[in-house]
Amino acid sequence: MRRRLFRGLGWGALAVLSLSMACVDKVGGDTGVAPLYVYDGTTNSVLVWNDINDLYKAGHDGTTVPGPNRTIDLNTAAPSLALAWGGMAMDDSTQRLYLASADGSKILRILHAGTKSGDLTTSPGEDRISFSVDMAAGSFSGGALGQVAVNSSGDLLITQWSSTQSQIWKISDQAQTANPNGKFTGASYLVNNAASGDSNCTGVAVVGTQSIYAFFGNGNNITVGNDDFTGPRLRYGTFSGGFLANTNVIINKSTDTSKATKLLAYGCLAYDTSNSRLYTATSATDFPILVHTSGKFSSQSPVDVVPSNQLAGPTNGALRIIAHAGQKDWMVGAESTDGATQGTGTNKLWIWRAPSQTADTANPSPVYVTLPDASSTSGTVKILGLALDGSQ
Repeated sequence: MRRRLFRGLGWGALAVLSLSMACVDKVGGDTGVAPLYVYDGTTNSVLVWNDINDLYKAGHDGTTVPGPNRTIDLNTAAPSLALAWGGMAMDDSTQRLYLASADGSKILRILHAGTKSGDLTTSPGEDRISFSVDMAAGSFSGGALGQVAVNSSGDLLITQWSSTQSQIWKISDQAQTANPNGKFTGASYLVNNAASGDSNCTGVAVVGTQSIYAFFGNGNNITVGNDDFTGPRLRYGTFSGGFLANTNVIINKSTDTSKATKLLAYGCLAYDTSNSRLYTATSATDFPILVHTSGKFSSQSPVDVVPSNQLAGPTNGALRIIAHAGQKDWMVGAESTDGATQGTGTNKLWIWRAPSQTADTANPSPVYVTLPDASSTSGTVKILGLALDGSQ
């Protein structure tokens, strides 16, 4: 089943939306070819479409949704992977695809993912390397791994979170290569977080080789002068310096009953490198995507700034993961059957075309498509991970 989301964009009327539908081929931003990678929890495989345009067109026109162009089967190399929510990321500069299990026992780096098809080998080598992380290392034990991000140097970031604590793993490209079967432990492989009371770190994104953005669903109150700040927060930091407790953070004042930041208790992140925009997926039922442009993160005290923009999307509060193509202006998202929690994935794929240009009347509302079964015997696709390759 394919349907368009017939909704306004928040600043446009139905007449503007009708005009945009007539002009879908004229949008700002680079919406060229971008391969899509989908982790399917039903078949424990990665489904690959050569061009997100093909899926978008099917959703926009109501035509048959094409099946994947190829499949990377993980059942031999990593049976029962149990991918973390959002636990997949693409390094499009090297064509490496990363996947992380929720329990930290298996992290795959698939080599040549841009052309790989069929079964991966059982031993590390030409197809992949495999390593793990010690879930008892650092500031707390347990929890689950969450979103994965990789920077332009091939350094990997992985969130580890619970309702009371959080930490972010940073595993360099050199360390991965030197320990293809290793288990990473110790604080030397963690991002320094001076705000150690932060919890529910379900979102992470990277820019260049040093910059990090992270979402924390809760944490200790921050007091600056006579102002108290509390609740969900977005933080900016670096690989070398980590996060600071009271600066480069977006968070609500405790007295702000309107919650100006629009942040909710859950967030997943994606970054548009071409247009310098940070996207945050929330469990909101009206406009679930928050957009922050550069300059929103103050180097001074915490700020309860409003987002630069908000985007339409699913209205059921169930948006769970998003991914952006980076150099191409495409974004995709997926839902959970239990809302923005640890529920089961669905086969519904949301697609935003040129989300950076939503103020342009040529940009239509997002569309969604229902992904076809990966095979006649596999059952319904369950999307747990998404990645786009914007390098083509």
